[in-house]
Amino acid sequence: MRCGSQGKEVGHVLITRSMRRKWLGLVERVEFQPELGRGWLAVNSLFWSGDRRSLGIAVVISFLLALSSGVYACSDVEKTALANVVAGVKEEIILEGYSGLDFTFTEVKCKPWPAMREYSILVNPYTYAFSNGRVDGAYLGAVVVVIDSKSGEVTGSLNDRRISEVDAISLKSIFIDAARYRLSDDGVAFGIRFLQANQSSATPLQEEFMNLYIPKGRGFKSVARGLLTSSYSGEGDGWCVFEGGASNSIFVMGTGIAHNMRDIQVVKTDRRISSRQINNGCSRTESVSGSVRVLLKFDGEQYKVPDEIKSSLSL
Repeated sequence: MRCGSQGKEVGHVLITRSMRRKWLGLVERVEFQPELGRGWLAVNSLFWSGDRRSLGIAVVISFLLALSSGVYACSDVEKTALANVVAGVKEEIILEGYSGLDFTFTEVKCKPWPAMREYSILVNPYTYAFSNGRVDGAYLGAVVVVIDSKSGEVTGSLNDRRISEVDAISLKSIFIDAARYRLSDDGVAFGIRFLQANQSSATPLQEEFMNLYIPKGRGFKSVARGLLTSSYSGEGDGWCVFEGGASNSIFVMGTGIAHNMRDIQVVKTDRRISSRQINNGCSRTESVSGSVRVLLKFDGEQYKVPDEIKSSLSL
């Protein structure tokens, strides 16, 4: 990769200065994911405001030099505000008969909200079991809070109780996607991405999916759930031999409008991965096996997410 006076070369694509001005929010994270191909950077979301012709450029980007990693430490003000909301949520959950609460199994996340500069987004994931006389299962939930960054005043909160089941497949990380998802003239959404995986090296399963939230009154409304952003699965010997696949999705704001909410275009690209032992080495091949484009329309309550682009782990 190299940077020049005319633009920034990323993989096989030259992004010029004029093109960069069209990026409104976008790639806030680039991950090195060996399981998706040695030396590949996985680009998981794009928010592009260019015309239809320029959309093709976004789709073929394989490598991207991100603006930042999107990792922020929570301030004392943010921690205090989040702890106060979580305390109330714990009381509600216990009163409703849930048990096995764990709000500390992974770290909380905090991030400034660029689209709403005075505010920050805070997330505390948790797990719990539903007992009520019998164990019905273990679930992942998350307390989502937005605060005034200076005063710490809570301007909105949501307890998203059933995000996914957690058992053999557990949460590995969460990421606050603060790209400017302007779904309406007066509403900017943000996303929370959940990365879950099993513990098997022979039959790995990993999926990252995103839920989109938009402010509503003193809280939030979940408008899209289980959007598959990346996946990796297959079978092998845990060392070299492997047959499986991976996928990555990008999200683009559409031009159509339904129920005062903009359409969302999703492009998911699937790749086939094969690895086998040759002599004393391991040979790996990877090729694009297909792609799908889906236009999501708001039905007045939710963006209905079809199975082709929906995580199998999301509830």
